[in-house]
Formats: sequence, structure tokens, C-alpha cells
Amino acid sequence: MSLSDKELAFCKRFLSTVPLSALASKLKVNLLELSSELRKNGVLEEIYPHEIQFIKDSLEKMPASEIQTRLSLSASQFSQILQHKLGAQRRKATEDITLEEAISKTKWLIEERLKLDVDDFLPREISGDAFFKADLYACIKFAAQEKERDSHFSSFPSVAYLVCKAYPGVFEPFQFKHSKDMSYFLGKSGRKNILNAITWVLEKKMKLTWPILKYWPQTNISFELATCPFMEFPLITIESISPRRQT
Repeated sequence: MSLSDKELAFCKRFLSTVPLSALASKLKVNLLELSSELRKNGVLEEIYPHEIQFIKDSLEKMPASEIQTRLSLSASQFSQILQHKLGAQRRKATEDITLEEAISKTKWLIEERLKLDVDDFLPREISGDAFFKADLYACIKFAAQEKERDSHFSSFPSVAYLVCKAYPGVFEPFQFKHSKDMSYFLGKSGRKNILNAITWVLEKKMKLTWPILKYWPQTNISFELATCPFMEFPLITIESISPRRQT
């Protein structure tokens, strides 16, 4: 938001005698945004209770740098509030981050910061670089450690782990960009993983079942799989992996 000169003059006139919430109501603006705008214009110096509450509620939902920016606080002001009023740190050690916090911040990044749709194009649009630019490197480090404990995610990027955990049942890790020569898709177990991945795409995304595939030409299926935005894994022929051919 941006206050006009007239609105700023009005706030200066009544700030010492009227509650800030009353000024926000009069101007029909958000209380948090008003205090931030007044601070940005040098009208406000003190920190209000509603701002401390916002910081407390937001520390596990968005990066500290975003909170500081929204409130137009200096680095020293923000650090003092964290240390002396909330007993919190600006940056957490990786071992202090919880899955719930990583999920909340991943959702904030996707839905609020980047404003991306949570659809099958998301795995192609989100990247680790977006986390770094949003000051969420700690989430990437957390995911890098956590995914190593889960064979379903260990071969894939940390971003895949974070997004899949943030939206359970919506995505699979193989939808995200990854190295094509990874062991997950190699050898006998790799062939099984490819089968499972293609089955998931066909049934979950393309709404097809194996029995109906006999009515659809092999070339058409291969083309649809190769061009759909649901997958990032090696293609082998549908005929060679069809359940009726499995031993």
C-alpha cells in the first residue's frame, strides 16, 4: 500500500492521541500494512503488539527476511525483537527445523511468493534456485538430509521432497527434473520403478487402465507419455512393461 500526503498528514496529527487501529479503520487499510507504511515514511518508530504477534505467528511460515521487509524494520530492530521479546533466532540450525515448518515455508513460497498453480506443471516451474532467492536455503538443507532416509526420494532433488510432502498424494518425485542416469531407473529394480511410474501416470493423470490400452495404438500412447507434463523418467515401450508381459 501507499499513503497519500494527505493521509500521512492525518496519521501524524492523530497518532499520539488515537489508537493505530482506529487510524487504520478510518483509512480503510490493513493495520499491519499501515504500521509498516508509517515506519517506512519515518512517522512510526515503536513496535506495536500486533506486529510482534505477526512475527511470532509467521516465523515458521515464511523466511525471516520476508517478515522484516513486510514490517519495514531495520535489521537491528528485527534482531532485537527476536532475541529480547520472542527468544528466537533469525536463522535456525538445520537440525532445529521440523517437517511442518519446511512444509509451511514451501507452501508460502509456491502460493504466496511465486503465486504458482498447484498443478502438474508445478514440478517443471519450481526449482532450488527459487528457494535460495527466497532465503529458504535452510529448507533445502533440511530436505537434503531427510530424503536420504527414504528410498522413494533419495535419488531425487530436495525440491521434489519438499513439494511432495507439502502436497501429499498430488505429486511424485519423478515428475521433477533430475539426472537421467540415476540408479533409481537402472537395472532390474530400475525397470520396476519405471513400470510403477508409468502406471501412476496412466492411471492417476491420464485416467487409463491397463485393459483399455489394447484399444489404443502403441505409438499414440508413447507420444502422449513423451509429451505430457507429468513425468521426468526414461521411456520404454508400453508393450514391454504391460502386466500381461511380466513374469
